Amino acid sequence: MVSRVLKTSLHIVTKFRSGGPILYLIIQFMVLLAFLIWWDAGGRPSLSFLHRSSKQSQDIEDIASDQDPEVIRETQNVEKSPDSALRVLHLSKSFGSNRAVDNVSFSIQQGECFALLGPNVS
Repeated sequence: MVSRVLKTSLHIVTKFRSGGPILYLIIQFMVLLAFLIWWDAGGRPSLSFLHRSSKQSQDIEDIASDQDPEVIRETQNVEKSPDSALRVLHLSKSFGSNRAVDNVSFSIQQGECFALLGPNVS
């Protein structure tokens, strides 16, 4: 009877020795997976104390006064063309604090071939 209890307790200790690191790895995996999901969903720590914000709010009139007259004329043409196959008005896109596209307007007519190239031609 004593030997049976001793064997059972020895068996439990043996399982715990190999199961401890596995349990640790499972917990570590779950924590890192939760962090990855949080980061991918847009949760970013605020590091505003590391860099100064250079954002300045501008009114639409200020933006319009800074633009080239040719750009203003094209924007007005796009706003007045209802028969376009595709019409994009005042498109802006930011990635965090970096503004990639600022107030872009264009239209594409039916049967027209259109390519929009960036500074690296991609």
